Amino acid sequence: MIIQLRNEGLTCAIGIQLNISLFTVRSVVKKFNETGSTENKVGSGRPGIFSAREKRSIIKEVKKNPKISAPQLAKDVANTSHKTFNVQTVRVTR
Repeated sequence: MIIQLRNEGLTCAIGIQLNISLFTVRSVVKKFNETGSTENKVGSGRPGIFSAREKRSIIKEVKKNPKISAPQLAKDVANTSHKTFNVQTVRVTR
């Protein structure tokens, strides 16, 4: 909508008309001028430690033995995946 109004010739009135800040209007227009699009980049953010396959194997181990402790599970996963990570990472994995 911002780009459409900009192409129609509106400038400062865009923020007032859409009830958004002038800074937001400027950043969207700048992004559009630089990239030709207003969409977010694909893959932004930090990549996960575990692949989908590793996550499934962790869940499978928990289903086999629901009483296994997180530190023990983390040790087992670290031995099989050869990765280093915190115990909390295993707790959060879904």
